[in-house]
Amino acid sequence: MAKIDTILDELIESQVESLIQDDSYYQHFATSLKPASQIKMEHKKQLLDFFKLTELRKQLESAPLLIESLLPELISAEEFAKVKGELDQSSEHFITFIASMNKKTAEKPVLFQEMFGLSDETLLYIYELSVDLVKKGKYEEANTLFVFLTTLAPHVPSYWIAEGACLQALNRHEEAIAVFSAAKFLNPSDPAPFAYSVESYYMLKDTEKAKPELDALKEIVKLSSGDEKIKWEQKIKDMPAL
Repeated sequence: MAKIDTILDELIESQVESLIQDDSYYQHFATSLKPASQIKMEHKKQLLDFFKLTELRKQLESAPLLIESLLPELISAEEFAKVKGELDQSSEHFITFIASMNKKTAEKPVLFQEMFGLSDETLLYIYELSVDLVKKGKYEEANTLFVFLTTLAPHVPSYWIAEGACLQALNRHEEAIAVFSAAKFLNPSDPAPFAYSVESYYMLKDTEKAKPELDALKEIVKLSSGDEKIKWEQKIKDMPAL
């Protein structure tokens, strides 16, 4: 078991590396007191801490149980049979994958989705179930599934944004800010995670940290166009004064 945990930690680190941007990107957030290299290092530590949380691993264990109990209500029996088949075989697939690993496989980041043999279609079903739980106000259960999704496929920004929104609904704003950070670095041109971060900082009464987020949001919106630009300009106007 210890060996498996070591391998998992190594894989987590490789996933985090895949989320880290080029040095030039961090220049955008640099100040005279905090250079880009320090911001990059802090971002990496933040992501590593997030992925290695014991609570996260507990949620990963409970997510399949939620999926198997709730997903049949949303999809056909045939579709669910396929999803359940993948979940049932995931442990065996994981063991086989681990046994076949060697140094050559480390040339590119390995996704947990690939390790457990889960298809994009299955992840989409899980995402739809998560959104349904959010609509029903079941934020704890939805968050468990979003954690599952961000761990399996950390390269998908929408999973991170949805998880952060869930954490906001649970008044877990410091965690939400950490999650939105991942979404921002994955898609720097998306105003949503910046706007959500402003909201969480506002709820934490931390206007000092909210201001640079709001400034970054305004810069992104300036570069947008059409209905999208109008929508975000209105959202900025509706935000409380900092």
